[in-house]
Amino acid sequence: MRLTAIPLLLLPALPALAADEPESGGIPAAIAADVASGRAVFERVWLPAPGPAETDGLGPLFNAASCAECHAADAGARRVLRLSAPAPEGEPPTEAEAILAGRGDLPAIRRGDPQFGGQIQDRAVPGLAPEAVLSLHWETTPVAAPGDGSAIALRRPVPALDLGAGTLAPGAAMSLRTAPRLAGLALLEAIPDAAILAREDPLDADGDGISGRANLVWSGARLAVVPGRFGWKATEATLRDQSAAAFSADMGLSSFLRPADAGDCTALQTACLALPGGGEGPATEEVSDADLAAVALYAGWTGLSRPPEDGPGAALFAKTGCGACHLPEMQVPQPPAAGGTGTRHIHPFTDLLLHDMGPGLADSLPAGRATGAEWRTAPLTGLGRATAFLHDGRAGTIAEAILWHGGEAAAARARFAALDAADRDRLLDWLAGL
Repeated sequence: MRLTAIPLLLLPALPALAADEPESGGIPAAIAADVASGRAVFERVWLPAPGPAETDGLGPLFNAASCAECHAADAGARRVLRLSAPAPEGEPPTEAEAILAGRGDLPAIRRGDPQFGGQIQDRAVPGLAPEAVLSLHWETTPVAAPGDGSAIALRRPVPALDLGAGTLAPGAAMSLRTAPRLAGLALLEAIPDAAILAREDPLDADGDGISGRANLVWSGARLAVVPGRFGWKATEATLRDQSAAAFSADMGLSSFLRPADAGDCTALQTACLALPGGGEGPATEEVSDADLAAVALYAGWTGLSRPPEDGPGAALFAKTGCGACHLPEMQVPQPPAAGGTGTRHIHPFTDLLLHDMGPGLADSLPAGRATGAEWRTAPLTGLGRATAFLHDGRAGTIAEAILWHGGEAAAARARFAALDAADRDRLLDWLAGL
């Protein structure tokens, strides 16, 4: 790994807002051109190597040929299957794993599956077979409907794999994941580490039934162990870390943060490793440092929305207790590098902490400190633009997503279910407008 930071000129700072500029709506004029450049990289269709220098290097195994392919309007219907397995006995930990284990923050070291890596890739470049065909069947769980107590069926997708060759390792775990919404992520990146850690309450010392904790992770962009912010289990600390991870796992593209030019291809997949990679010159990464920074900037500033409206919906959100984890507002400092001073008011609708969401939402795939039942509080910004909800896209409506909540969210779910039909509709309409 090249343990250097991206040059500062390639890291556009979070700009200060003018006094009369909306707190979360609109892209600041100072970075509008850079965001547009990032969108071009985001929408770029990559090709297998060898090919045009700017676009070659796709795969050899991959799930998508562009960022936009997964984060399209119907992204909730697009799923990948994540894998992990216990680290082989006697294999030394990586430097990052050793740091986390030494802190007591990594109870059991897990890696990708030895044969198939950290994710099933269901597409491949010409001449190479995909790893598997992924299919789904749906299981239903009857629950009491809000208001009248009648039974309704909540569905969840269950994956089935037709593996091309090989088998999963003993103890391997898998979990379906959808592409998360891109909505104001730069504002989440502006939240100080200390503000995230200050809200931890792992032993529920205040007795409110909520015991969130941060998922401490190694950040290649910051070269430190810091609170995770992005991903369903808060496994990535910065937008650059998250973007590099997606380029690698989803498209098989290397960057300075994820330098393997065969992406998620494992040592056992020799045919994959034998195919040429992209890149040119002394820096062989297929995604340049400039392109990585550009796409992270675009991902951070796309999907911004106006501040939520006050009124009955907001009051009901508070009454049900949803805001205990989905924090409706926060003050964050203006980054000095952007020329700003003081603080700015944001509406994150997340505390960025891990919470036990109960057995109904649990998977078998721990990640860092996160157990199978723990998930990062999902930001609600842009909720009304989604077509499917929760980590695996199981819920087709916001109401269904709420009814899947359990564990630390069970009390808030019960208060939602107890609302009369009119108040329930007011709350759901308000959430759809975020």
